[in-house]
Amino acid sequence: MDGRLRYSTESAPYTAGLLAPLMPPGAGWEGSRGREVGAFRWGELGGLRFLFAYRPLVDYSGTAVATIAQRRFGLWGLNDPDLARLFTTVASIYILLVVAVTLVALAVARRISQPIGSLTRSAGRVAGGDLEVEIPVTRGDEIGGLQKAFRQMVIALRENRSELARAERERAWQEMARQVAHEIKNPLTPMQLSAQFLRRAYEEGTEDLGRVLYECTDAIVEQVEGLRRIANEFSAYARLPVVRREPTNLNEPLEEALNLFEPALPEGIVVRRELADDIPDALLDSEQIRRIAINLIRNAVDAMGEEGTLTIRSGRDDNGVWLQVSDTGEGIAPEVQERLFEPYFSTKTDGTGLGLAITRAIVDAYGGTLTVDSYPEEGTTMTIHFPYE
Repeated sequence: MDGRLRYSTESAPYTAGLLAPLMPPGAGWEGSRGREVGAFRWGELGGLRFLFAYRPLVDYSGTAVATIAQRRFGLWGLNDPDLARLFTTVASIYILLVVAVTLVALAVARRISQPIGSLTRSAGRVAGGDLEVEIPVTRGDEIGGLQKAFRQMVIALRENRSELARAERERAWQEMARQVAHEIKNPLTPMQLSAQFLRRAYEEGTEDLGRVLYECTDAIVEQVEGLRRIANEFSAYARLPVVRREPTNLNEPLEEALNLFEPALPEGIVVRRELADDIPDALLDSEQIRRIAINLIRNAVDAMGEEGTLTIRSGRDDNGVWLQVSDTGEGIAPEVQERLFEPYFSTKTDGTGLGLAITRAIVDAYGGTLTVDSYPEEGTTMTIHFPYE
């Protein structure tokens, strides 16, 4: 190959003498030796640089018989500094576009996430029982519709809670009125019968009218005392909790409660005192402790009937003071233990069901704990623990 042009699809630059019809030095040699797949050489035409790409054309034996050249304009017409500036400009535009798109995406995400986050926090407060949450409707799209629906839901829940509280109060008053009527009605019947029997004895001129008079009046007085007790229990339950703290030794109100019961206890009931001598004072109300002891002792005596052992204990530990009332009665069934401290629940025919409810309320008011250990045919132990302060 002599490097001369044999044929061109664009012969005008060559016939006009603008381009030499010769291959640049080195292009053909490199192609013919097979050192490169092709070669590139810069050229210039009318002040515009271009690039020639040269590739050898070989025969079946691998010998180069000709060289194909192709001229490229466009980017190849730019020199190295121009190309660097072009690439820098394109890269800068690309980076700016990426940054702009990222900022727009962050702004859109923040616009969406902020109200959703606010709704999430508000939903958590509502789940915790706070129905005073206020959610403003700040948008007119789907998220705004969600805000509006949430706000309406909170308002509805608030109204429902008010209605529920009112209904619960009404049920409580109805239950109390029913219980009061029932408890008052029970002693009225024997009082009426005693009065009628006394009148009949008087009208008939019964010989032992004096004995009948004493028996009937004793029965009436006993029922009146029952009514007074019922009134006192309802009054005490209505006043709870009234917290008054003063240095109190547990043993003193326990002894006072025992002294009230001992004279009237059946002969078959044995009282055991196991009161700690070194028990320190705690900030309690001696009157409330005495009321607790009376309620627990009454229940223990009722559980034993005519015979058994009543044990009263007191003690101390690192966290506070405690008292225990134990009996050897029939024990408390598990299903009864679940409702033991419910107001108006009682397994006794003459009970109001308020004694243990009052006890539990007092214990809670002073930050104490009350536990019940009961086993069938073995008895029940109730333990109350109070902190020192």
